[in-house]
Amino acid sequence: MLFGAAILVPLILFSLAAFDDYQQTMRRAEHEALQTVAPLEEHASSVFDAQELILDSIAERVADKDWDEISASQKSLHEYLLQLQAMLPQVSDIVLADERGRPRLTAAPASASLAANISDQDYFVAQRSTLGATYIDGVVKERLSGELAFHSSRRLSEPDLSFRGVIAVAMPPEYFFNLWRSFIPSDDRFVGLVRDDGEFLARQPALGAEPITLPLDSPLMSAARKNRQGVYHGPSPLDGSLGIVAYKKLEKYPLYIVYGVGYPTVLASWYRNLVFYGVATLLAAGLLLVITRYALNVMQAEQQALLQLNAETQQREWIQADLVHAQKLEAIGALTSATAHDFGNFLQVIIVNLHALKGRQADERLESRVAAGLQASEGATKLQRQLLAFAHKQQLDPTVLDVNSVIQGFLPILSHALAPTVTVEMRLQDNLWPALLDKNRLEVALLNLAVNAKHALSSGGRVTVETRNVLLSLADGVDDMTGHFVAITVMDTGTGMPPAIAARAFEPFFTTKEKGRGTGLGLPAVHALAKEFGGTAKIDSALGQGTRVTLYFPSASALTASDE
Repeated sequence: MLFGAAILVPLILFSLAAFDDYQQTMRRAEHEALQTVAPLEEHASSVFDAQELILDSIAERVADKDWDEISASQKSLHEYLLQLQAMLPQVSDIVLADERGRPRLTAAPASASLAANISDQDYFVAQRSTLGATYIDGVVKERLSGELAFHSSRRLSEPDLSFRGVIAVAMPPEYFFNLWRSFIPSDDRFVGLVRDDGEFLARQPALGAEPITLPLDSPLMSAARKNRQGVYHGPSPLDGSLGIVAYKKLEKYPLYIVYGVGYPTVLASWYRNLVFYGVATLLAAGLLLVITRYALNVMQAEQQALLQLNAETQQREWIQADLVHAQKLEAIGALTSATAHDFGNFLQVIIVNLHALKGRQADERLESRVAAGLQASEGATKLQRQLLAFAHKQQLDPTVLDVNSVIQGFLPILSHALAPTVTVEMRLQDNLWPALLDKNRLEVALLNLAVNAKHALSSGGRVTVETRNVLLSLADGVDDMTGHFVAITVMDTGTGMPPAIAARAFEPFFTTKEKGRGTGLGLPAVHALAKEFGGTAKIDSALGQGTRVTLYFPSASALTASDE
C-alpha cells in the first residue's frame, strides 16, 4: 500500500500540475489572441476610413457636375484620382460609372475602360437601390484590370435623389496578405477579413484563389451575432483544424477581423512543460520509493524486535508462572504428604481396632455401628490414597495397558458411581495404541471424573467415555506436546462451567461445591496423574454445554522408541 502511495501521489501531483498548466496555457492563448486581433481591427478600420475619405472627396468634387462636364474635365480628374491612388497603397483603382454602368472615369489608363460595363457588379446593383450608404462587396475579378479586388462604393444621386451612378474604390486582397505575414509566424495561424454575411474578403494564408463564405450558423458567425468581439475554441474557419479563434467587428463597417491559432502551437509550451513535470514526477516517485522501502525495512525490523521482545517477555512470564506453580505444588505436596502419612497412621489404629470388634458384639446396634465405622474408615483410606497421589508419594506400578479393556472392566463401578438417571456411553476406538500406566491410578482418575460429572448432572443426563489415537503437533496447542498419544475423554451433558472457573479447575483445593461436599483435589489429582506419566490434561467447558476433560498419555510404542 505504501509503495502504491509512493507512485500514486506523484502521479496525482503531476496530473494536477499538468491540468493547471493546461488551463493557464489556454487562458494565455485566449488573451494573446484578443490582444492580437485588436491592432488588426484598428488597422483595418483606418484603411476603410481612408477609403471613406476618398469617396467623400470624389463625391464632393463631382457633386455639381453632370457626366458631360465630368468628361470635359477628364484629364484633371484623372490626375486627381492618380494622386489619391498614389497616397494610399491599398487602392488599386478608382472608378466613376454612370447610371448605365459605363465607367466614365478611372485611375487606370483611359483606354482600358472603353469596352467595360459594370452594371452587373454586386456593388453597382446594391448602390442603385441604396441611398447614401457605403457598400463593401465581395472579392471579384476586375473588369477593367482583370485582378481580384473588393470595393468600397458610394452612390451618386441627382438633386431629386434619382440614381446617377457610383464611385468605387478597388482594394486588392494582396494588400492585407503582405501586412498580415508578420502576425502568422507558424503554419497553423491565420488572419482574415470577413463580411457579416460570412464571405472572406482577405485571408492569410490564402489557401487558393477561390472565395470562402461561411454559413451563418458556423461557430464564427454564430459568435459574431452575439458579441462584437470575443474568443472561442473550435474549428478554424479556413481549414477546420481545431484551435482558438478571436474576432472583433470593425467599428463602423459590417466587417470582422478574425485571428486564429491551432492547438499544436498553443500547446507547444505545455508539452515542453509536461516533459519537465514528467521528469520531476519520475524523480519524486523514485525518491519516495527509496524512502518508503527504507521506512518499511526500519518498521519491519522494529516490529520483529518488538515481537521478539514480547515473545521473550511472555516466555519469561510463563516460566515464572510455572515456577511459582511448581513451588506452590511442591509446598502443598509436602504438606499433603506429611498430613496423609500421619492421617494414615491414626487411621490404621482405628481400622485394626474396628476389625477386632467386628463380629463380637452381642448387641446388633453396636455391630452395625462397628460396620459403619469400618465403611467410613474405608472412605478415609480412599481419601488418603488421593492425597498421596496428589503429593506424588504413592508407589506407582506402571505396566503396558490395553486402555479399552481397563475402561470396559471398570464400567460397572463407573455406572454405580453415577446416579440412576445418568446413562454411560462408550466410544472406544478400535486398535487403540497401548499406554504405560498404573491401572489403579487410571481407575481412580476415571472415578474422579465420573464423580465430578455426577455433580454437574443433578437432573440426569449422559456421560460419554471416548478413546482415540492422536498425533499432536505444536499447532494443536496442547501444552506444546508433540508425538503419538492415547487420548481418554470423559464428557458430560451437565451445566458446564464459565471460562474463569474452567481455567482454575486443575488448581489444588479449588472447588465451587458447598462447604463439606468437595475437597478440591479430584481434578488436580487427575491432572497430576497425566503429568506424572508424561502426558497432560485439558478441560473444555461452557455454561449450558457440559464439560469435556481429556487425558493425554504417550503411547507405549512412542515411549519405547524414545528410550531406544
